[in-house]
Amino acid sequence: LQHRLCCFAEKVAANGDLRRIISENAPHLLQPQTTYNWHWLFLDHCICLLIILKDLLDASPIAEAPSKPRELSHHSEAPPAPPNCLGVLQKKTVQGLLQFVVALGINPNLLPGVGLPLEQRTLSNVPNCSACLLPWQKHRYLVASVRALLMCSQSPVLSSMVLHHHLVDILAALLQLCHAPIRKIPDGSENIKSDLSFASQSSTVPELKSSLEKCRASVPADDIGLIQEMLEDRQCLSLDLHCLLETTYQPIIVRELLLLLSSASQLKAKGVPGVKRIPQWLRDICGQLLTQCLLRKGGLAQVILGTFDAWSVDSSGGVVSEKDWQKCETFAKIVARIPSAKCITVESYYEGIASQVVELFLQPQGSSMDKVAFRVACAIVGAMLEEQAEQTSRLVLGKIFSPLFSCIHQQGASLSANDVVVSEEDLGNCIEVTHKMVSSVDPNHPVLTALVPLFPVLFEITISIENTVSYLRKPCEEILSAVYHSQPAVSAMELLHWCLFKTDCHIPLATPHDDVAFVLGSSGGVEAVRRSVPQSDEEWLTRSDQAFLAAASVFHHGDLKEPCTKFFVSLLKKLTGAVGELVSKESTGTVLQPTSASELSSQEVKDNLLLLHLVENFADLISETLLQNKLSLLEFVVETLNRVSQLSETLEVSSLALQSTLFCLTLLSLLISGEDMAAAKNEELWQQCYQCLVTLAARHSSPEIKDMARHLQVSFASQGVVATPRTSRSTSIAGGHAPPRADGGEAAHQKKLAAIAAGFDILSVSNCHGTRPVASQTLEQQQEVESTRVAAESSGVPTSPGCTTFEQLWCELHDSMVPIRGHAFIQLRRLLLEGNTEVWQHQDQLLEVCRSGIQDEDSYIYLSAIQALAVLVDKDSDRLLPWLAEQLSLEKLSVEARLNLGEVLLRVTKNFGDMAPKYRNLLVNSFLCAAKHSDPVIRSSAVSNLGELCGKLGYSFVPIMQEILACLRGLIRDPADLVCHAAVLALGCIIKGMGQKIFQVMPHEVKDIYRELKHLYATTSDGVTKIQAQVAIEELSAATQELLRSQPRMEKRIQILDLYNAGGS
Repeated sequence: LQHRLCCFAEKVAANGDLRRIISENAPHLLQPQTTYNWHWLFLDHCICLLIILKDLLDASPIAEAPSKPRELSHHSEAPPAPPNCLGVLQKKTVQGLLQFVVALGINPNLLPGVGLPLEQRTLSNVPNCSACLLPWQKHRYLVASVRALLMCSQSPVLSSMVLHHHLVDILAALLQLCHAPIRKIPDGSENIKSDLSFASQSSTVPELKSSLEKCRASVPADDIGLIQEMLEDRQCLSLDLHCLLETTYQPIIVRELLLLLSSASQLKAKGVPGVKRIPQWLRDICGQLLTQCLLRKGGLAQVILGTFDAWSVDSSGGVVSEKDWQKCETFAKIVARIPSAKCITVESYYEGIASQVVELFLQPQGSSMDKVAFRVACAIVGAMLEEQAEQTSRLVLGKIFSPLFSCIHQQGASLSANDVVVSEEDLGNCIEVTHKMVSSVDPNHPVLTALVPLFPVLFEITISIENTVSYLRKPCEEILSAVYHSQPAVSAMELLHWCLFKTDCHIPLATPHDDVAFVLGSSGGVEAVRRSVPQSDEEWLTRSDQAFLAAASVFHHGDLKEPCTKFFVSLLKKLTGAVGELVSKESTGTVLQPTSASELSSQEVKDNLLLLHLVENFADLISETLLQNKLSLLEFVVETLNRVSQLSETLEVSSLALQSTLFCLTLLSLLISGEDMAAAKNEELWQQCYQCLVTLAARHSSPEIKDMARHLQVSFASQGVVATPRTSRSTSIAGGHAPPRADGGEAAHQKKLAAIAAGFDILSVSNCHGTRPVASQTLEQQQEVESTRVAAESSGVPTSPGCTTFEQLWCELHDSMVPIRGHAFIQLRRLLLEGNTEVWQHQDQLLEVCRSGIQDEDSYIYLSAIQALAVLVDKDSDRLLPWLAEQLSLEKLSVEARLNLGEVLLRVTKNFGDMAPKYRNLLVNSFLCAAKHSDPVIRSSAVSNLGELCGKLGYSFVPIMQEILACLRGLIRDPADLVCHAAVLALGCIIKGMGQKIFQVMPHEVKDIYRELKHLYATTSDGVTKIQAQVAIEELSAATQELLRSQPRMEKRIQILDLYNAGGS
């Protein structure tokens, strides 16, 4: 800096004109310097030169036009530049002066965390002078520098350079000088504040000169004087800050404020060390200023421009990247959140924002930035719906969808006398804006949920323009598809059913006015007009065809096959309910009141005809898809069988119905063979299917159908679907009862829908339409009870409401059908594992049932009984294990029964773990006695079980070691190959179970066992014996390697053997 000042003095001395200009404007620069504060001297020179340059540029005359035209030349020449225009090198020099003012006068004097470091924005070296300055010097240098930059920003030539490169520095300095906390003046000095009223305008040249004089005076002020000076400067600079915020282009202000707020996080992301946090006072004032920018007229659009400029400040071309779209969601949430200022309420804030959001939606989209603003507006509406659904729907969406509200039941009750309710232009613009909103948001966006109450109106509009060339047809279909697929499956089907049949619905929906009809307009759109005459039958038939097209378009545009199949199944359920209602009326002779009989009958006939029309067309539409989805195919079979069952009770079954029933039963047999019916997700559906088969087997008139139903019952039972029929929860939409919504997410969804409808001033559908007739509901309940009773009677299970779990299980254990008994043993095992107290109280009875079960010839029975008996013995080993060992020695039992008992003992032994030594003598004696049996199968089973047991005994194997090894050596030479295989396998199990402990348990026998196994492997001719011997040798080798490689443990372990039976050791 000193070298630069010397060079400057030499240049001034050599240039007379420059010396004259400086002597007129800043003569102190020509005087000898008496201070060695080179930082201040350099800053003083920069500020003075900038002010001189600013005055010269402002005072330079504008070039006048030439008095006579110039002669034309062959080469085109540029017009002469005005005298106050700077060249490229001159701008670079001026930019260097501005950077020195910022580097020496602003950045070093800012508080930690305030502003953007200049070294992060320039490649030049930035001098560090903050450590050698006192507080009064920092304040005065900062005031002088910021006033100098403000003066330069008022120049037409220099303003663009100052604001483009250093607006963030000016804002940081002004915010610190005007809003940073200042220590209060001590008591007794309040009178000092009485002179603060002199500042009635923004900074001018006198204020700047005064600040420079204070800096050159170098007189240190005391604390009170410094505070007084800071308060005076704050009073004046507050007006400068206000003028700067009001006169500068608002998007630039927003951008710089956001950069001030995000500077620390950006530096941390770049890995810059020693980054300070942004002070809280700076966060608060920036938030207040952004809120003020937002709430002023047209402020939201300006904030959006400034925000995207701030995000894309380092990118080229101003193109918004995908990261910016993610930040867009964050920006929308910030805008939707109510500011923390006390003077701002929810109503006032949303009223100020709502009109601006509506303007963003309704303004024409010419440029790419308009499209960006539209998408940001969609994100803001979504965030506002999450924060305040009712206020948003009333203030924002209510204005956008106002043409649609003119057609609904509540708000359109008092229509005007004109024929046109909503013009073609208004309705077309509304639908186009809605389509753009739907196309700009994600599939689960809150905006789609906000369109649910208006779904019936949009559906009626779509019906009116189907099979036409209206330009609104495709946008309406895409809106319906997006809204439908954004909702849960059950709610979406209820929504579409209400639009088609006006059935009960728990969702608050807008009811189209009865006198309003939608017709094609002259410009290819649609308009709402008053209906002068009721709808004729021909018009109703045309509407039925168009209703199918509108409903099918919901699934065509979504390209989702599964929702379409589910909706078709819901139509079948409604058809089943309608058939049952007609059958009930014929059988019971229900009489309607004369006043409503004709109207109800006419409407009911129309609904049934429309239902048949939809079922027929949707069946053709999803014929291929239905066969690809097993679950939907099963639902189709269940509904068809339900309908056939209802018709077969009162009417003669036709050949077509008989063929349909046979076809469905054939499909059901294929589904049973390739599906796990006991899966938890389909359990209720399989139960319904089982009930249909029970009803057909009991009451159908065709013997062939009855026989197929009984065979399928057996197939069902073998898969485990034999539980007592329960009163299933009705999921039929035709029943008029929505399933309970216990899930927290669905409850929140319904609460949000209610808030949106309240903002739209839409009542619940139940308040506008009556509920279903009581006779229909009673009919469904009777059908449900009847189906349950028939199924229960066929299965032989008590139907008493007081039937307990054990009574039901006991009946199934004695059922005549093998699958039911096998499933009962599986259920018994499950209840025992769950610790069912009622079942455990009857353990003696269950023990006898399991004893007889293991003697059954059917594998499904005895395998299930083995598992149940193993759990039963394991629950009470001290009492039941001796009984089980005694049963094993009974001669009257068959070979198969003894093998099954041995399997039970083996399962119990595996579950013992460290408790195996307690029952050592009991189990070993039982297995050794069985090993002497004459039947080789029993001997082999006993020996293999003995090996499993001894492998778990550990050190408790020592007292019986010689006896067991002698037995195994003898059985290895048994003439029966099966026994020999079992003996070698038992040796392998002992070695594997003990592991490296075998060298402590029987150290003197390991060598002999190894020799015998090697000899057996070398001499035997039986392939199975050789393989088992090789496996035993490998187990012994693995135990040896584990012992040699194991690390010694510095621990002492004390184990008491035979604690419960000391006499047996």
